[in-house]
Amino acid sequence: MLGTMLSLLLMAMTTPTITDLSWMSGDWTCEVWGGKFEERWSLPRDGTMVGTGRHFVDGKTKTIEHMTIEANADGTLTMWVLPQRLNRTDLKSSAFVLKEASDKRVSWVCEEKEFPRSITYTKLDKDSMTCVLSGEQDGKQVSVDFPFKRNADK
Repeated sequence: MLGTMLSLLLMAMTTPTITDLSWMSGDWTCEVWGGKFEERWSLPRDGTMVGTGRHFVDGKTKTIEHMTIEANADGTLTMWVLPQRLNRTDLKSSAFVLKEASDKRVSWVCEEKEFPRSITYTKLDKDSMTCVLSGEQDGKQVSVDFPFKRNADK
Protein backbone atom coordinates (compact mmCIF):
# COMPACT_ATOMS: atom_id res chain seq x y z
CA MET A 1 0.00 0.00 0.00
CA LEU A 2 2.78 2.44 0.94
CA GLY A 3 4.68 1.55 -2.26
CA THR A 4 1.61 2.29 -4.39
CA MET A 5 1.09 5.64 -2.65
CA LEU A 6 4.74 6.58 -3.20
CA SER A 7 4.51 5.63 -6.89
CA LEU A 8 1.39 7.76 -7.32
CA LEU A 9 3.05 10.67 -5.51
CA LEU A 10 6.15 10.44 -7.74
CA MET A 11 4.00 10.33 -10.88
CA ALA A 12 2.05 13.38 -9.71
CA MET A 13 5.32 15.24 -9.08
CA THR A 14 6.76 14.41 -12.51
CA THR A 15 3.60 15.03 -14.56
CA PRO A 16 2.70 18.69 -14.16
CA THR A 17 -0.74 20.04 -14.81
CA ILE A 18 -1.39 23.25 -16.66
CA THR A 19 -2.08 25.02 -13.34
CA ASP A 20 1.47 24.17 -12.20
CA LEU A 21 2.68 26.64 -14.85
CA SER A 22 0.71 29.60 -13.49
CA TRP A 23 4.01 31.26 -12.45
CA MET A 24 4.57 31.99 -16.18
CA SER A 25 1.41 34.11 -16.44
CA GLY A 26 1.74 37.86 -16.74
CA ASP A 27 3.49 40.50 -18.84
CA TRP A 28 7.25 40.10 -19.32
CA THR A 29 9.94 42.20 -21.05
CA CYS A 30 13.65 41.79 -21.80
CA GLU A 31 16.36 43.11 -24.07
CA VAL A 32 17.54 40.68 -26.76
CA TRP A 33 18.62 40.70 -30.43
CA GLY A 34 19.33 44.45 -30.42
CA GLY A 35 15.87 45.40 -29.19
CA LYS A 36 13.12 44.59 -26.72
CA PHE A 37 11.04 41.44 -26.54
CA GLU A 38 7.76 41.32 -24.69
CA GLU A 39 5.82 38.20 -23.86
CA ARG A 40 2.39 37.82 -22.28
CA TRP A 41 0.94 34.62 -20.82
CA SER A 42 -2.64 34.17 -19.66
CA LEU A 43 -3.55 32.38 -16.46
CA PRO A 44 -4.23 28.68 -16.97
CA ARG A 45 -7.92 28.08 -17.58
CA ASP A 46 -9.85 25.04 -18.76
CA GLY A 47 -6.74 23.17 -19.90
CA THR A 48 -4.97 25.96 -21.80
CA MET A 49 -2.64 28.92 -21.47
CA VAL A 50 -2.34 31.48 -24.27
CA GLY A 51 0.79 33.50 -24.98
CA THR A 52 1.89 36.21 -27.37
CA GLY A 53 5.30 37.69 -28.06
CA ARG A 54 6.64 40.71 -29.96
CA HIS A 55 10.18 41.78 -30.81
CA PHE A 56 10.83 45.51 -31.35
CA VAL A 57 13.99 47.10 -32.79
CA ASP A 58 14.35 50.86 -33.29
CA GLY A 59 10.63 51.45 -32.80
CA LYS A 60 9.54 48.81 -35.32
CA THR A 61 7.98 45.41 -34.75
CA LYS A 62 10.20 42.69 -36.26
CA THR A 63 8.44 39.47 -35.23
CA ILE A 64 5.25 38.33 -33.55
CA GLU A 65 4.54 34.94 -31.95
CA HIS A 66 1.35 33.21 -30.94
CA MET A 67 1.66 30.38 -28.41
CA THR A 68 -0.61 27.98 -26.58
CA ILE A 69 0.05 25.39 -23.92
CA GLU A 70 -2.55 22.64 -24.04
CA ALA A 71 -3.37 19.78 -21.73
CA ASN A 72 -3.71 16.61 -23.81
CA ALA A 73 -6.21 13.82 -23.11
CA ASP A 74 -3.41 11.69 -21.60
CA GLY A 75 -2.45 14.43 -19.13
CA THR A 76 0.70 15.55 -20.95
CA LEU A 77 1.26 19.15 -22.01
CA THR A 78 2.12 20.47 -25.48
CA MET A 79 3.27 23.98 -26.39
CA TRP A 80 2.28 25.16 -29.88
CA VAL A 81 4.34 28.04 -31.29
CA LEU A 82 3.44 30.04 -34.40
CA PRO A 83 6.10 32.63 -35.27
CA GLN A 84 5.18 35.39 -37.69
CA ARG A 85 7.72 37.58 -39.35
CA LEU A 86 6.01 40.62 -40.75
CA ASN A 87 4.88 40.31 -44.38
CA ARG A 88 5.45 36.53 -44.50
CA THR A 89 2.74 33.92 -44.72
CA ASP A 90 4.82 30.77 -45.27
CA LEU A 91 5.42 29.95 -41.60
CA LYS A 92 3.69 27.15 -39.72
CA SER A 93 3.13 26.23 -36.10
CA SER A 94 5.37 23.74 -34.31
CA ALA A 95 4.46 21.36 -31.50
CA PHE A 96 6.91 21.28 -28.58
CA VAL A 97 6.33 18.34 -26.25
CA LEU A 98 7.04 18.50 -22.55
CA LYS A 99 10.52 17.18 -21.77
CA GLU A 100 10.85 17.96 -18.05
CA ALA A 101 9.17 20.08 -15.42
CA SER A 102 9.47 21.11 -11.80
CA ASP A 103 7.88 23.81 -9.68
CA LYS A 104 10.32 26.41 -11.12
CA ARG A 105 11.31 25.04 -14.52
CA VAL A 106 9.63 23.67 -17.62
CA SER A 107 11.36 22.44 -20.78
CA TRP A 108 9.84 21.61 -24.17
CA VAL A 109 11.39 19.94 -27.24
CA CYS A 110 10.51 19.73 -30.94
CA GLU A 111 12.69 17.08 -32.59
CA GLU A 112 11.64 18.18 -36.10
CA LYS A 113 13.19 21.65 -35.74
CA GLU A 114 16.83 22.65 -35.75
CA PHE A 115 16.27 26.00 -34.04
CA PRO A 116 14.80 26.31 -31.64
CA ARG A 117 14.82 22.62 -30.83
CA SER A 118 14.16 23.26 -27.14
CA ILE A 119 12.47 26.00 -25.12
CA THR A 120 13.09 26.20 -21.37
CA TYR A 121 11.43 28.59 -18.92
CA THR A 122 12.91 28.98 -15.43
CA LYS A 123 11.32 30.96 -12.60
CA LEU A 124 13.97 32.97 -10.75
CA ASP A 125 11.60 34.81 -8.42
CA LYS A 126 8.08 36.22 -8.63
CA ASP A 127 9.20 39.08 -10.89
CA SER A 128 11.83 37.42 -13.08
CA MET A 129 12.18 34.34 -15.24
CA THR A 130 14.39 33.24 -18.11
CA CYS A 131 13.48 31.63 -21.36
CA VAL A 132 16.27 29.83 -23.23
CA LEU A 133 15.95 28.82 -26.87
CA SER A 134 18.53 26.27 -27.98
CA GLY A 135 19.27 24.18 -30.99
CA GLU A 136 21.42 24.19 -34.09
CA GLN A 137 22.01 26.93 -36.67
CA ASP A 138 24.48 26.65 -39.53
CA GLY A 139 25.91 23.45 -38.04
CA LYS A 140 26.63 25.04 -34.63
CA GLN A 141 24.91 24.67 -31.27
CA VAL A 142 23.23 27.96 -30.41
CA SER A 143 21.52 29.19 -27.26
CA VAL A 144 19.64 32.47 -26.80
CA ASP A 145 18.71 33.74 -23.32
CA PHE A 146 15.66 35.91 -22.65
CA PRO A 147 16.16 37.42 -19.14
CA PHE A 148 12.53 38.44 -18.55
CA LYS A 149 11.40 40.89 -15.88
CA ARG A 150 7.75 41.23 -14.95
CA ASN A 151 6.21 44.36 -16.44
CA ALA A 152 4.88 46.64 -13.73
CA ASP A 153 3.11 48.85 -16.31
CA LYS A 154 -0.63 48.35 -16.24
